[in-house]
Amino acid sequence: GQNFGKIEELVSIGGTQVLLQGGHHPKITLEYYTTLLREIKKRFPVHIHSFSAPEIEHLSRVSKKPVREILVALREAGLDSVPGGGAEILVNRVKEIISPLKTTTEKWLEIHETIHGLGMRSTATMMFGTVETLAERIEHGHMEFLAFLDAVDQHHGRQQGPRGPGEEQEVVRTMEHDRRHDPAHEQAVALLG
Repeated sequence: GQNFGKIEELVSIGGTQVLLQGGHHPKITLEYYTTLLREIKKRFPVHIHSFSAPEIEHLSRVSKKPVREILVALREAGLDSVPGGGAEILVNRVKEIISPLKTTTEKWLEIHETIHGLGMRSTATMMFGTVETLAERIEHGHMEFLAFLDAVDQHHGRQQGPRGPGEEQEVVRTMEHDRRHDPAHEQAVALLG
């Protein structure tokens, strides 16, 4: 099929990782995805990095199975790691405005903790530049995101990004250029106070 043609092309030029994200289709079942993963693994020597937390939560609802059971089935079929999509900004006020039908902050963190508890790895993302304030960007990076890293560290499953002294300051430094243009700058400074 078309999926295999693209993967064949990827492997032919030296690619080693496949990202599959299919959204929230109301009729595509867990069995469809587990069959697809098995076929990919049978045909290609690739790392499968697929299914964001919102997709996993959706599969859980559609299949009427717990998230853990969904993840176990996907892992057994060949899923190697999970992308951090759906995090947006891990602040519910922002998520309720920009993605009200997606996974809540708490559920996103819970799904990723389950992923790591099963010995798998995941990544995390941050989508900014919508309705969030600078303070909420910092909250994402400083409080919620670090809580995620703590959960990941418990299971030794972090896939990217070092964690060490000064990381919180780096979050602030990377946003320094926004301070003159963002009215929330004073609020962010007060938060870090």
